[in-house]
Amino acid sequence: MMVPFYLGAQGPTIYSGELDQVSGRITLLGESADLTHATWLHYSSAHHSLYAGGATGDEADPGVIVRFSVSEAGELSRQEAVSSGGANPCHIAIASEPGHLVASNYTGGTVALVQLGPRGELTKQAFYAEHVGSSIHPTRQQEPHPHGAAFSPDGRFVYVCDLGTDQIVRYVVAGSTSVDPERAGHNSHAGTSLELSGSVSVAPGSGPRHLAFSRDGRGYLVNELSNTVMVYDYDGGELRLTQTITTLPSGFSGESTAAEIQFHPNGRFLYASNRGSDSIAVYTRDEASGLLGSPQWIDVQGSAPRHFTIDSTGRWMVVALQNSSEVRSFAIDEKTGMGRPGSVFSAPEPTCVEFLA
Repeated sequence: MMVPFYLGAQGPTIYSGELDQVSGRITLLGESADLTHATWLHYSSAHHSLYAGGATGDEADPGVIVRFSVSEAGELSRQEAVSSGGANPCHIAIASEPGHLVASNYTGGTVALVQLGPRGELTKQAFYAEHVGSSIHPTRQQEPHPHGAAFSPDGRFVYVCDLGTDQIVRYVVAGSTSVDPERAGHNSHAGTSLELSGSVSVAPGSGPRHLAFSRDGRGYLVNELSNTVMVYDYDGGELRLTQTITTLPSGFSGESTAAEIQFHPNGRFLYASNRGSDSIAVYTRDEASGLLGSPQWIDVQGSAPRHFTIDSTGRWMVVALQNSSEVRSFAIDEKTGMGRPGSVFSAPEPTCVEFLA
């Protein structure tokens, strides 16, 4: 069976490709839509829509969130666009009920909350929360850098990973008929808002990037700067640290930064990518404790695996190799979770892979 996917990239275009779920062969189909620096894509099957964060080219209002409707043939048609409230929107998270989108802006330290209409349309009612603070890294942590958001397993909270401040910031999505612009940090409108509900500090210099929740409700944080994964128990909104484990191969001594973290569909394996060691760490997860075993590593055979995703069968992983401008597939061993090289094609600086599922 052929499964379509889309590629975000650093250039002016969103690309489309397809995966053969029998052979693992991946094929570049061509350019699907124009959007500069579409570094994150999120497909909603409920709304038949692809949401993308990109750049406007306007210095005064640089970031944008765009919705594309997706036809039965997989073609993209540009629909609404709203400001992201900052620059370099690098991540999008969506809660299907009642319908909210949260975008993290790496530059400017802001997080945007956008209400979705009944067909998934982006409304103009955006709320922008502004982070403050810094941490110890001399170049990467001089100011806030929100890098990813995740909705809690019970849907009560939004957790935003801030690489610049070494915090996971917790928000409640709440109704608000009047929002103080001074408190928000940016223009906002009547509707819903992000209300600060607490935060979790991580070890200084860690650089929280993305948070993934397991099916049983535990949180798994990948830290970009310290190349670690932190495991948290989740209890009514509280995150309690239970484990910290490296993402890097033993003996590696060069520069490396961690990037993406994802679960295998079976929930037994967890993956985290390394840019520098150019590998993907593979962890086996203990179902009772949630703790991770010692990792093995997949050699991605390219440079800077910024993002990867796994198809619905759990048999194939597709990896976006930004610096070598390649996209590669890997066959996943169902017993070990390890990957074996499949096929490859060239694409300019790919940053995100999103299946049309």
